[in-house]
Amino acid sequence: MRDWLSNFREQHLTTYTLKFRIRYWWFTQLCLLGIIVFGKWSLIPYVLAWWFFGAMAITIYAHRGLSHNSITLKWKWLEHLCCSLCILSNIGSPLAWAVVHRMHHVYLDEEKDPHSPHQIGFLRSLTHRWDVPFENVPLRFTRGLLRLETPRWYHDNSFFPFIFFTIFIWAVTVAYGTTIYGFGELGYYMMNIFTYDGPAVWLQTWGLEFAWAGFAGVALGQWSMGITNAWQHSDKRGKGHIRNVPWYLSFINWGEGSHDYHHSYPKDYSFGKGLNDPTQYFIILLEKVGALSINRNI
Repeated sequence: MRDWLSNFREQHLTTYTLKFRIRYWWFTQLCLLGIIVFGKWSLIPYVLAWWFFGAMAITIYAHRGLSHNSITLKWKWLEHLCCSLCILSNIGSPLAWAVVHRMHHVYLDEEKDPHSPHQIGFLRSLTHRWDVPFENVPLRFTRGLLRLETPRWYHDNSFFPFIFFTIFIWAVTVAYGTTIYGFGELGYYMMNIFTYDGPAVWLQTWGLEFAWAGFAGVALGQWSMGITNAWQHSDKRGKGHIRNVPWYLSFINWGEGSHDYHHSYPKDYSFGKGLNDPTQYFIILLEKVGALSINRNI
């Protein structure tokens, strides 16, 4: 009887169709390749910065927060920022990502695991080509998520972060130009942006390159996730066995490399001991300044 009820709940007590789509994987890879091909080495610090902040949003908010409820953000603006960074980092809606990740934990490497390399192939898992709608998602995977206003809004309005990104690039460019040329020259430039040929004209190129570096940073983050989804789940021992990244390479996916530990203790905000999870120190810092709380009793 218990098995029958379990199967009935799985098959019939379902929520909406979950739309989860990796939007522009190839575009970001071309941006990263372009930096290498054209030798834009001066953009590397910007690329690494975009990669870092995108990775932090994913591993802290989407993964440890939404998926496993091991941390809770207290600052509303930070939650909006994390939602935007998650979408810009090409993981789609963080709410949908959390549902997919919960399914991954329950169905580890089995048929219903959305991105297991054993099911969809190593290359598709590595390059995130599992961007298909999931029909009839069981309610248990959405528990506690659908009532969260901020990620729910971004789930329904996922285009807005790209508008925010454009505004941010413009604002940073203007601020940078103002520190060099002052308001007078920069104001004249902006009033005559199509005909201006003065000393500040290079700012337009700088702003575009700053955005270029952002998309290249997204590409790095996608490889970080690809390593976790594909390589770490392709242990030669077979399904259900997980590789770990050595501690001295843990920065590659910011603590996600201790993946065997994480699957054993998914509710732990720390994904490993010591330097196996460098992100835990950033989480502790955010807790000390009041940005989040760590749910240690779950």
